[in-house]
Amino acid sequence: SLENLITSKTRKGKVHTQLDKIDFNQLTPQDRKKLAARLRKEMKLAAHDLQFELAAHIRDKIKQISEKKDLEKNKNF
Repeated sequence: SLENLITSKTRKGKVHTQLDKIDFNQLTPQDRKKLAARLRKEMKLAAHDLQFELAAHIRDKIKQISEKKDLEKNKNF
């Protein structure tokens, strides 16, 4: 499940992600939406904790998810 792929500790702890193991093609549109929302929170937490490289990595994954959603929208028209 998505919850098992992305975990985080307290605000003072490190954010641990396994984003590279997620196959976005296997996710439902609803799961992609949930994942993007969760990742936005994780990205903000990482930036707050001054983990800018992690925040940028998460941002890039959010972009991949968004691009996948846009492709699906265009395919349906």
